[in-house]
Amino acid sequence: MWSWSHTQDAYDNAQSNIRDLPREKLEIVFAEWRALQTNKTDELLKMNPDFDLKKYDKAIIYAKTLSDDDLCNFIWEKTSEQAICDNGGHAAWICPYGCHRVSFDLPEHKSDT
Repeated sequence: MWSWSHTQDAYDNAQSNIRDLPREKLEIVFAEWRALQTNKTDELLKMNPDFDLKKYDKAIIYAKTLSDDDLCNFIWEKTSEQAICDNGGHAAWICPYGCHRVSFDLPEHKSDT
């Protein structure tokens, strides 16, 4: 994993790519963030931070009450605080574990417009 070192356009693209995710994925990523036992940045960098299944289940239910914008804004805030990407810098980790990622590139369907 690497730390971010991209252009503002790349960050804007990643944020846009989060907004393009299916609602169900947004709810899952939101719940993964909420299920962390701690909010300390150094803990977020661990590969296996403590995960609370009860918090996750409650967060999934709560996520269903939020707007898409609220979910995306929360996820982007957490993603940018963490500022981790895969090796090579092609995809931003949008969850604390790196299992959910978005590209820093603009999706093809948007680059044509």
